[in-house]
Amino acid sequence: MTCYLSRAGPGVASGAAWRSAIDDEWYAAGVQLAQSAIAASAYQLVTALQRRMVEAQEGLAGGERFSATTWLRDDGRHGGGNRWGIADSATFDRASVNVSQVHYDDEPAKRLASATALSTIIHPRHPHAPSVHVHVSWTEMRDARGYWRIMADLNPSIADGAFAAASAERFRAALRAAAGATYDHAARQGDRYFTIPALDRHRDLRNRFGSAPLSHADRR
Repeated sequence: MTCYLSRAGPGVASGAAWRSAIDDEWYAAGVQLAQSAIAASAYQLVTALQRRMVEAQEGLAGGERFSATTWLRDDGRHGGGNRWGIADSATFDRASVNVSQVHYDDEPAKRLASATALSTIIHPRHPHAPSVHVHVSWTEMRDARGYWRIMADLNPSIADGAFAAASAERFRAALRAAAGATYDHAARQGDRYFTIPALDRHRDLRNRFGSAPLSHADRR
């Protein structure tokens, strides 16, 4: 069973205060986080990324504020999530930055131990501003093996033109800088992920990026 709790936010806190506020809210709502140390580290990472992304979007929006919604998996017994979002504003048609952690610490027969993720959906109102989707997740199995997955896409509403081309180039340059030696392999994975075999074409995405899963050892 999943339930939702909403509240408006006057802006976001920073650093540890942001994560502490989320921890306090989740605790008050009865959310139980995963017991795994690696899952706890992943949760700290994605909440830090969430704070950074929300702060950046609110900064661009010049005073528009995201509001928070907390949801619970099985009344919090198996985790939950925290979503900061905004819709129908002067800057955004729709935008949300979501963090979740679902786990089954009390159900050892399940093969999946926990899944911790950040996902973003940024759809600007301006037709020349591209939409952006980002997914970062740590999936941990019952035997303590696990992997990271990182995917992102940039989707200009208007595919042609100098602005779209410049945005695409900045996007690719940032991804190359972040991915390093894994970029070429990750880009091929992204192309495969966004392909529709039955139609012999990609989804309507101008620029795609997907990473090969990384083990916890690779992350270190």
